[in-house]
Amino acid sequence: MPNNDLEKFQKVVAGAVGKTGTPAGHCYVCKEPFSDQNVHTRAGWQETKISGMCENCWDSMFSEDDQ
Repeated sequence: MPNNDLEKFQKVVAGAVGKTGTPAGHCYVCKEPFSDQNVHTRAGWQETKISGMCENCWDSMFSEDDQ
């Protein structure tokens, strides 16, 4: 993972752990409420509970790994 991605991931994790003012049920990255618009799979819904990120943000953060 390049440094930029690592730093971005660390900020997201710090936000999730530190509760940076994002309301419960909202993504820590895009601040949108979790919904079928940004969480598409059962695994995505489980991830919201683990990382505090919607599936769209999670996928965009790691999309370079797939290429």
